[in-house]
Amino acid sequence: MVDRGEVVGWDEGESGTLRSVVDGLWAHGERPALVAVGEEGVEIWTYGELAGLVFDLGRGLRGVGVERGDSVALLAANSKDWVAACLAVISAGAVVVPLDAQLGDEGLRHVLEDSGARHVFTTAEQAGRLENLDIGAGLRTILLDVGEDDGRSWRCLLTDEDVDLPPAGAGDVAALFYTSGTTGAAKGVPLSHANLVFQIDTLLGADLVSEEDRVLLPLPLHHVYPFVMGMLTPLAAGLPIVLPQSLTGPQLVRALREGEATLIVGVPRLYGALYSGIEARVGSGGRLAAILFECGIELCVKLRRLIGLDVGRLPLRPLRKRFGPRLRVLASGGAALDPELAAKLEGLGWRVAVGYGLTETAPLLTLNPPDGNKLGSVGRPVPGVEIRIDHSAMPEGAVRTGTPRREGEILARGPNVFSGYRNRPEETSKVFDGG
Repeated sequence: MVDRGEVVGWDEGESGTLRSVVDGLWAHGERPALVAVGEEGVEIWTYGELAGLVFDLGRGLRGVGVERGDSVALLAANSKDWVAACLAVISAGAVVVPLDAQLGDEGLRHVLEDSGARHVFTTAEQAGRLENLDIGAGLRTILLDVGEDDGRSWRCLLTDEDVDLPPAGAGDVAALFYTSGTTGAAKGVPLSHANLVFQIDTLLGADLVSEEDRVLLPLPLHHVYPFVMGMLTPLAAGLPIVLPQSLTGPQLVRALREGEATLIVGVPRLYGALYSGIEARVGSGGRLAAILFECGIELCVKLRRLIGLDVGRLPLRPLRKRFGPRLRVLASGGAALDPELAAKLEGLGWRVAVGYGLTETAPLLTLNPPDGNKLGSVGRPVPGVEIRIDHSAMPEGAVRTGTPRREGEILARGPNVFSGYRNRPEETSKVFDGG
């Protein structure tokens, strides 16, 4: 449950907007912004190139009728073009609506109608599907994967004409995310500029990244966690974002190596697959090698737990270099990370950062940074966020054992909390507490 109450020290009027991120692209000039590892090698857009495309496309969107506050959907997999389109929507003062390309027809029809989107950035394949949806008034499709010889290409909208790009207010909605809808139709979660800027400031203030970092982004951007931590925050810091060709193991390893990534924004399943891949690589050397590896990791984990000694960093460096020569931090979110898996990853010499939150909280509520003492913990509330456990809300039949771990409902309050579900007043009332 969440609380819309005020937090001391937070002034929404002075919090800034995502236009500061977009405008700040120019400052990083020739520094790599987007590093796409594809079939034909590595393709790089600098910050200067990205900024030029974003503002020219933002003006183009205004020219075809996109007004401040309009919803503009993105229905496609991650790509450089996706990022440019997203930032252009923001520059135009509109609301970006990232959608899951795997949505079924009914789900897609629902989110398009609920969001009110009249413009959709998508692919040629998805465009044919959109034409068959009965969604009332006309829907303009803008294609991300075709050349300029196709009039529907996003590049055909680029213009350097003097077109007004309206300013955004901190309380304006910047992005609209849709929940999975596993128990019914997906609910729209509007996040304001203030919600998202607070998270960016929080992550940058936590010293998770340095100016030398390069961030691997394997997660789909229709989720708020990679959207904020994997895209907006690195861009705000002027860091390169590495985009893998696909989410297969070999392609991720290739992106780690060729993109020289130092930090991954991932989920527990990805890290489980990474560790399993390492075990399989070691096991291919024979049973003795597998046994020695397992015993070595156990020893590294125990020594780190008992005396804080990081014995695995140097002897296991050759193994780490096979997978990611420069990789140092594994950021995990989206689900609970198994403490034993986290300990093994740190035993290998990497550092693990864990966060907890919700789409409705943009998303971070707590953070356990790298070198946190308790790998089984999601950490402490981020500065500016208040959390308490309501034990009166314990599920029926739950037992208080007297141990420190007690059941209850998590209540959160802070400037990252959304204002309520789109077009769902009853659902909104269920998640907000008046106290």
